[in-house]
Amino acid sequence: MRLLFIVLFTFPGLISYAQPINIQFNNYSLEDGLSQSTVYTFLKDDLGYIWIGTRDGLNRFDAHSFKKYYPDSSPTSLSHRSVRTLVQDQDGIIWVGTDGGSIDRFNPEKEEFTNLCSIIGKRVCNPEWSILSMQYFQGKLYFSTRESGVFSYDINQQKLEHIYVTQSPVWDVLVTPTQVIIASEQGVIIQQAGNSERFLNRIRVTSLALHNDQLLVGSSSQGIFILEKNGSQFKAFDRQLSNTSIRDITIDKQNRIWIATERSGIFLYNDKRVLFSTLRAKIEDPKSISENSIRTVYSDNEGVVWVGSNTSGFGSYHPLRYQFQHYTTFNQEGLKGKVILSFEELDEESMLIGTEDAGLYRWNKKGRMFYQIPGFNNSPIVVIKKSASGTLWIGTDGDGLYRIPDIDKLQAKQRIRGLSDDSILSLYETSKGELIVGTYIGVNTIIGDKVTQSLPNRFNTKDRSNTQRVLALHGSRNGDLLMGTYLHGLQVFTEDGEVIELNNDEDEDHHILSNRVLSVTKCMHGNYWVGTYNGLYKLDTSYKVIDSFFTQNGLPSNVIYGMLIHNEKDIWLSTNFGLSAFSHSEKKFLNYGLSDGIQSTEFNGGAYFKSKAGTMYFGGVNGFNAFDPSQVYDAPTSGNTVINGIQIEGVEYLKEVNGGELRLKPQQNFVTINFTYLNYFDPERQQFQYRLRGVSDNWIDIGNTRSVNFSGLNPNYYQFQIRASYTGEDWSVPSEVVAFSIVAPFWKRWYVLTMIAILSVLVVYGLMRYRLFYLLKEEKTRSRIARDLHDDLSATLSSISFFTEAAKRTKGRADSGKFLKLINKSAIEAKEKINDIIWAISPENDDWNSLLTKFKRYASDILEVSDIEYSIELNQVPEGRPTLEVKSQLWNVYKEIIANTIRHSSATKIDISISLKGNYLLVYISDNGVGFDPMKVHEGHGLNNIKQRLEQIDAEYKLQTQLNEGVSYQLKIPIK
Repeated sequence: MRLLFIVLFTFPGLISYAQPINIQFNNYSLEDGLSQSTVYTFLKDDLGYIWIGTRDGLNRFDAHSFKKYYPDSSPTSLSHRSVRTLVQDQDGIIWVGTDGGSIDRFNPEKEEFTNLCSIIGKRVCNPEWSILSMQYFQGKLYFSTRESGVFSYDINQQKLEHIYVTQSPVWDVLVTPTQVIIASEQGVIIQQAGNSERFLNRIRVTSLALHNDQLLVGSSSQGIFILEKNGSQFKAFDRQLSNTSIRDITIDKQNRIWIATERSGIFLYNDKRVLFSTLRAKIEDPKSISENSIRTVYSDNEGVVWVGSNTSGFGSYHPLRYQFQHYTTFNQEGLKGKVILSFEELDEESMLIGTEDAGLYRWNKKGRMFYQIPGFNNSPIVVIKKSASGTLWIGTDGDGLYRIPDIDKLQAKQRIRGLSDDSILSLYETSKGELIVGTYIGVNTIIGDKVTQSLPNRFNTKDRSNTQRVLALHGSRNGDLLMGTYLHGLQVFTEDGEVIELNNDEDEDHHILSNRVLSVTKCMHGNYWVGTYNGLYKLDTSYKVIDSFFTQNGLPSNVIYGMLIHNEKDIWLSTNFGLSAFSHSEKKFLNYGLSDGIQSTEFNGGAYFKSKAGTMYFGGVNGFNAFDPSQVYDAPTSGNTVINGIQIEGVEYLKEVNGGELRLKPQQNFVTINFTYLNYFDPERQQFQYRLRGVSDNWIDIGNTRSVNFSGLNPNYYQFQIRASYTGEDWSVPSEVVAFSIVAPFWKRWYVLTMIAILSVLVVYGLMRYRLFYLLKEEKTRSRIARDLHDDLSATLSSISFFTEAAKRTKGRADSGKFLKLINKSAIEAKEKINDIIWAISPENDDWNSLLTKFKRYASDILEVSDIEYSIELNQVPEGRPTLEVKSQLWNVYKEIIANTIRHSSATKIDISISLKGNYLLVYISDNGVGFDPMKVHEGHGLNNIKQRLEQIDAEYKLQTQLNEGVSYQLKIPIK
């Protein structure tokens, strides 16, 4: 039966890289936090995490750290420690195939595992299945086992179907819209339209992949087979793989084929199925694959390729991570010199490369082969110059200058004699064919065979010592010569004999901070650029300094070794801390480090060159980099910034936050938030900013740290976000908002504050009323005192005044003494009234005891003088103090009753009783006098006055009397 092979397969848009492929890896192992060294499988989930299945545990990798999952006593933990395969369905659920624990359904939000057998029942599911591969396709989970064949599981229907039965391991399963392809111990089985056909019988098939609609089949001992498009016959994919044990095959985003082997590393084929790289482990190269025994290869949606090894962890290859092709001794056959000092282009295919410790090399760019040139083995080749006539000039450090007339005969060299020094540092050919030679001691000129230890005569060198160390030479179109020196800055010799100096001692127009000038060039806008040991300087056409740049402006280092012009706006710089692409129109530096593939952060002076094709070469202490600047891409900004941990007082709350806003108690105000940027280009260069609304709307720089702490947060509603960048300018899309609120303490909540506010208003109102009451009371007291003074003293003082006038008129008469006695009596009365008023308002007499004691003393004094028998009984004294009003009115009433009794009653005995009953003071005053008829009482008796005074203090008053039966007064005063 002929079986048609039909596949629908599409590829995302591809980036075309003209640069030579530089396959280097970032490797991770147990030391970096991986749970175990044998890596079986990878999965990139829809959020951007990389999930890694190992022999011992499941790992979640976030570009910086690992979170590990193991089986434990919890019913929602992983079923088995060995994780063989991973897939994610359209709902974001991750299915985990284990080696002995069947399949787990993992919910990433809840971080809970549920075994498949607990979902569909152990009657149809074996909880001890060893799962070898899985694929999710159109709502179904297809998986192969070590002992029971192949199954399909309808996730929505929760229905399991056994689609291929065998007791032998099935190592891989591949599903297309029309076929199920099975990699078995006995060949490959293709199921289609209810039919099944076996191919490659008795061959152990280990892996399956699709490339350009054709099936690739990896075997354990016979390499790879490819199914021809007619779908009826397999043939060898590449015979040089015929005896190779294949473990895995994957197709990357550029449609390249990655073939993982059991012992031979990785074979990499381009989209035309032509082998262009073999990746092997190299002990001396930490960026190679970690070992040659590879378990799995996985390409994610960003084009990153993940390689799992048998015993050494895993590595990741990013197409943009090491985009500067690096050539050095351990990755280039034939190159023995590690320190590169100089370059020159021979022709389109060949370069000359000078080293410090291994002489001169010819490099075939196409074949990438290095050939050492005899005769220069022990000489540091500092500078190489090809003249307009085709003559080669080779400058060495200590071995002089050599001329090679014929580039096809590189061994036919001629040493130049008569130079000021044999250490050659720089070469420049003028438009007149003169070769300017800068040495360790002075400058020289070669014209034909003639050597002079000076500049050409047209340059003014009068009174100038020719002992300078000349590091750089550059000429202008108008014939000026710019010479960079080691100690004397930049010297410009013009055609008309003028000499312009730029150094640390000159004025502002010609001032540069360093006297060591390492490189000079001219951009397309006509400005000169000077690289020094302390900064980069821009000169105008008259050689005046018009701008300068340092590390604070974005330079990776202030030491500028070399400069190459790329286009109208970009200059490439080699520095003492990496490469930099400088956009001088925008004044912006884009810096590149080790993760971009540069040979080292340290480059060398003079080791920079641009070929006619535009390729740039920069050399340093660990080889050199060659690249096309138009094919260098900025760091990618794709990937999610995610928050992967929230601790409140040390307790994790991330699950609660995923469910909505987190409400915290007042004392829970120490918050730690962990986050990451799921971009795998270069995690160590990532920079972060956070924003915490509720504190500020501004973005706050925090560098490369991946956590931030907040302490002492006030009660409020907060919204936290994070974003990331590689340059500090092009920021990623901010993370989702994480919202939390810290509730106010009970006494700070709105309703409590409202109640407090209301109570405060009431208290203030009450105090104001209270104060107003006492102010009014005080005013009333003052008025009463004024009234008493007027009523009691006014008449008395008037009497004194009247009696005085009368005494004057009767002076010398017998009756004048009468008036003097009346004056004396009135004065005594006035004094007593004043004393009563003073006593009443004195604070010392404010208690009841003082008042009642005065009552007793007053009665005894006046009754004894009046020769009236009396008894005073004081049973109990009230506590506290009477008000000034009570004290004053009660005292006046008491005096008036006693005085009336003495004047009008003709009594021989008076009884006074004062007692306390409840909240009342009871005062009884009775006499045995003549009494009076109560029906004929008139105001003259003063009873009205007594009654009015008692009413003002809310006291009760009762009078009992009859003619010839005495008088009895009963007073009932409330105690407040």
